[in-house]
Amino acid sequence: ETGEAQAGLNFSSTATKSKHIPSARSRKRPQLPMQRFVEICMLAEEVRSRVCQEMEKLDVGRALDILCIQERNLDYQILECMPAAFDGAFAGISGHADGHTILLEELRLTSALNGVYFARHAVAHELGHHFLHPNLLESDVEMFLAPQSLAKNNSKSASNAERIEQIVRTVEEVEAECFATFFLVPWTAFLKGTSAKYLASDYGEQEREVERYWAFMQQHGVRDEFRRVLWEQGKRKHPVFSV
Repeated sequence: ETGEAQAGLNFSSTATKSKHIPSARSRKRPQLPMQRFVEICMLAEEVRSRVCQEMEKLDVGRALDILCIQERNLDYQILECMPAAFDGAFAGISGHADGHTILLEELRLTSALNGVYFARHAVAHELGHHFLHPNLLESDVEMFLAPQSLAKNNSKSASNAERIEQIVRTVEEVEAECFATFFLVPWTAFLKGTSAKYLASDYGEQEREVERYWAFMQQHGVRDEFRRVLWEQGKRKHPVFSV
């Protein structure tokens, strides 16, 4: 009211504009610690085992139906048009007093059911938030996690690896991305020496996302971490001990 606050705001605005703001291209995807990576892979494997056989291609529609029966605090809704909070996305998740609801645009869900890889991945990504980040979705009134930008893409833009790389900027999104890939492609499939191209084709996942983890999964240190966890769990005849 005296003008002092206004002067302060002007200074703040000027200072902000003079700073270098990195472009989306320069922002790197956060890295997961190895223990957290293995933990997410094994969680995805456990959830996957509830809806299909280990080496079976997952049916995302059947998976949604089964998991929403098993998980008392999980539901999904198919909508002709998504709520304004999702700003053009076709998949998202909301938290409310009764739990979590995955919201899906009808047209794109049909694409996922028909085998479109990036649509399958987006559905699996939202399931990942339910299992990995329930604390972010706890609410007595409806609230939304900001939708992943990939869920706004069409098939043409989603095929652009550079575009996809730019949009994953938080640890929570990286974790949900990791869950999605290993929910669609079991981590044990990476032990068989199959190329990323054929794993992607066999399990219905984007080749770019399979490639992201393929070389990592071949590292002795990563496999040793899986062995350590399984040994402690008493699962000492697991195939990972023989590769």
